[in-house]
Amino acid sequence: MGITLRRSIPLSDDYTRQFVDKFAAVVRATVRGNVTIALAQGVIGGVSFWALGIEAALLWGVVMTFL
Repeated sequence: MGITLRRSIPLSDDYTRQFVDKFAAVVRATVRGNVTIALAQGVIGGVSFWALGIEAALLWGVVMTFL
């Protein structure tokens, strides 16, 4: 976080640091959760496509993971 932005927060330096640390932790957890869910959906979709006999099930499972 930029110095100018940190100075403009109307909190003490200790509270500002705690706020920034908590914010960063929440962002990391959100991204990690989204990636985990995407992987799970891709695997489930790929296995489902394979079970249904759809051609290129692995390809579509990977596409589902990225999208």
